[in-house]
Amino acid sequence: MLTLENTVSSPIDAGDAGIIIKADGKVQLFNTYTPEQLAAPTEAQKLAMQRLYYLMVALQIPQVMNVLSQLATDPEIVGDGGIQTGRLN
Repeated sequence: MLTLENTVSSPIDAGDAGIIIKADGKVQLFNTYTPEQLAAPTEAQKLAMQRLYYLMVALQIPQVMNVLSQLATDPEIVGDGGIQTGRLN
């Protein structure tokens, strides 16, 4: 599930969005959407914002994070190779 390919290896670009976890543990949502994109988001942008909202909830509510932790380590759900390490080709 977590691979080198889905970790940030390039600069953040226009249209990107994400969550920043600060050194003190606080979380912040960011996006690089233009005001026009925020006023009329595409379906992909709506989905991204929805996913980010879910992650923000999980990061701020320990009970939700505990459930996610259990799911993320369950081989029935994520398979045997949950986190891959190594180099990109």
